[in-house]
Amino acid sequence: MAGMTPLFGLFAKSPLGPIQQHMDLVSKTAKLLPSFFAESQAGAWKNAETIYKEICAYESQADAVKRELRLNLPKGLFLAVSRTDLLDLLS
Repeated sequence: MAGMTPLFGLFAKSPLGPIQQHMDLVSKTAKLLPSFFAESQAGAWKNAETIYKEICAYESQADAVKRELRLNLPKGLFLAVSRTDLLDLLS
C-alpha cells in the first residue's frame, strides 16, 4: 500500500490476544507443578519425568509467545495501558 498514511500505522493489531495466550500457557504450566512435586516426592520418577516434559513444552511455547510480543510490539500503538506495563506483564 504505497499511499498508506502514517496515521494508519498507529492503529496496529491488538497485542491483548497473544498476552492472553501467554497467560494461559503460564497457567497450564503452574497447574502441573503440584503433580510434579507429588510424583517426585513419592519417587515415581517416570511419572515425574512425563510431567516435567509437559511443563517444559508449555514453558517453551510461552517463551516463544513472549519473544514474539516483545519483538513486534509497536512503540506508537494506541492502547489503554502503557507499552511498559504490557512488557512488565510478560516478565
